[in-house]
Amino acid sequence: MIMHMNGFFAAHSDLDVDAPLYRIMPKKHLEQLLQTNTLYFRKVALWDDTWEVPSKFWKSTGKDVSYSKIELANISQKDLYGTCWTDDIDSDAMWRIYSYYKDGIAIQTTIRKLFQSIDFFAFLIAPNFVDGFIGPVRYENIDGNVFFDDKSYQYPEYMVPSYIKRNAFAHEKEIRFLLCAPNYLEFHPTNELGITSDSSGLHLPLLGNGFIEKLILDPRLTEEEVSKQLEGIYQKHGCVGNSFEPIVAYGKNGADNHHSGDDSRLKAGDSIVIDIGGLYKGYCSDMTRTVFYKEVSPKQKTVYELVLKAQKAAEAMIKPGVRLCDIDKCARDIIAEGGYTVEFNHRLGHFIGRDVHEWCDVSQNFDLEVQEGMTFSIEPGVYLQGEFGVRIEDLILVTKDGCKVLNSYPKDLRIIGND
Repeated sequence: MIMHMNGFFAAHSDLDVDAPLYRIMPKKHLEQLLQTNTLYFRKVALWDDTWEVPSKFWKSTGKDVSYSKIELANISQKDLYGTCWTDDIDSDAMWRIYSYYKDGIAIQTTIRKLFQSIDFFAFLIAPNFVDGFIGPVRYENIDGNVFFDDKSYQYPEYMVPSYIKRNAFAHEKEIRFLLCAPNYLEFHPTNELGITSDSSGLHLPLLGNGFIEKLILDPRLTEEEVSKQLEGIYQKHGCVGNSFEPIVAYGKNGADNHHSGDDSRLKAGDSIVIDIGGLYKGYCSDMTRTVFYKEVSPKQKTVYELVLKAQKAAEAMIKPGVRLCDIDKCARDIIAEGGYTVEFNHRLGHFIGRDVHEWCDVSQNFDLEVQEGMTFSIEPGVYLQGEFGVRIEDLILVTKDGCKVLNSYPKDLRIIGND
């Protein structure tokens, strides 16, 4: 049966309307969505896969109704507009199609939130709008004729051909959201209803972007490719560029605390160490976070919590008059109590300002007392060769009575890449 979500849109009964749903798109399309507050539906007749619909259309009556491919497209697609989604964020095929240059981003939402986000007022006064439907693509053997029963398909009859693809595409696990708007472009070429249009499709107005639960980067990105993208992100926020060459290290590469990014790709269970900084108005920033991809092992969790405990303890004791070597000892002792000594193989921190590494360290080599106005990093780490690494870094500004942590990104253990 078909589940009607409201007076305009319906969902196929095979779909869970509260389960994660993903739309993969190039970054520029995401920026357009956010800037215009609209969701784009392309005219189905212009889809690249127009020829994947069956060449013969058999109704449940058994009557043979034969059409040429062009005729079938005219019947089923001339008034349809669609957008393609998937319930499988790990679909390599969908990432290859919609993130060709690995610069794509996936929106995660649900069918319910997606429906609720569309401005229905535009449809209340749109005389040429019929309805909308979201359903899974049916993958069939389309070498010859296609036999199907309209009732078993549970789609609006006139939409069925646009939900059929060849078996060769089954790995995409595609879900299509189609709108039927007969002659809409002819009768509404301008923005009179809030639904903008062009020769290729419709832009539906949204009630904000609250339907977006999360944004997911292309999981096919290598360490090196992620590093290259970081500079552009900093520049968009007013930085000249990076304050140093970013460190992006997956899995066992994270055990090298100065790893140079390579062509490694993520796999489930990898730790991801990201050490980044931007150059803003002549001053350097610096931050390291470690997250885990899809899953975290008990050992990884234990190490992460140990490093975080050491970092928080070190930061808590910073105030004028405390010696740098004592701050280092505080963090190092906690990690040693957890069973790791040589695995924490660098100083606890470095001073930073116009240069990313300025004179003086937070280490056993400096018994200098902390003074108000000093700025340095606190970055304990544990590095297990051949397994993984964990490092957490903040920049600290010493104040009159204590210190201020300059980095605001969360430090709680995070697992990314899951639904």
